[in-house]
Amino acid sequence: MKIKIAEHAGLCYGAQRIISIAQNNGKAYSLGPVLHNEQLVEKLRSKGVEPLSLDEILKRDPSKVIIRAHGVPVQDLEKLQEKGFKIIDGTCPNVTSVYCLSEGNEKEGYQIFIFGDKDHPEVEGIVSRLNSPIVVGKISDIPDQHYDKVCLVSQTTQIPSAYEEIRKALSNKCDELKAIANTICPATHDRQNAAYALAKEVDIMLVIGGSKSSNTKKLYSICSEINSNTYLIQTEKDLDKRWFLDADYIGITAGASTPDFVIDSVVSELKEY
Repeated sequence: MKIKIAEHAGLCYGAQRIISIAQNNGKAYSLGPVLHNEQLVEKLRSKGVEPLSLDEILKRDPSKVIIRAHGVPVQDLEKLQEKGFKIIDGTCPNVTSVYCLSEGNEKEGYQIFIFGDKDHPEVEGIVSRLNSPIVVGKISDIPDQHYDKVCLVSQTTQIPSAYEEIRKALSNKCDELKAIANTICPATHDRQNAAYALAKEVDIMLVIGGSKSSNTKKLYSICSEINSNTYLIQTEKDLDKRWFLDADYIGITAGASTPDFVIDSVVSELKEY
């Protein structure tokens, strides 16, 4: 049985950055999980990084608080600062860039549209910094009205082709459209393209990542569309030997928040088969 890992898979720069921050700041709270990967969060917890909700943190004595890679609503930061907590900002630079672009264009009179999942922490962080943004996850979410100036940004982990569909639909709803496609993270794009290419070649495609990871779910969606034998797993414990009885070629990809030790454990288990 041949095993191949996609050319681009696993931790992105922003994920590596927040892990480094969490590992090098001693005991601290994190405002929610620093990344959407349960195994990594537990490993960091053993090193003194305790993920808590805002309400839970505010009940504690002031100390260090790590801001997760997805970012947080600006109101949460203000509450922590008012209570005297030391903020260690681990927000991914690509997410921070979306904040700046959105705020800058809103000040210039553009109606901001955000392509993303409205309940995702990254999108909640973007929304909190604007006056009247509109979040759309699909074309039917676009209000039936005409706008003068529209600026379209994206949650960094979205699928570019889906962004393009929203862009085309919005182009008929306004006099001027500024579509900033590069708000989708390059690492997300690279992982999606590499996963798509590999899924076409293999008998079975495995997508490894946390159950709450947006970019992992997008990888699964892309792979499963072209390879019906695609499985989404969190760890090697989710593998089923029956999947591989007639398989000669196994492909693996992993979300941008999936650490190497999780991928390595899956590969080791497969080699046992």
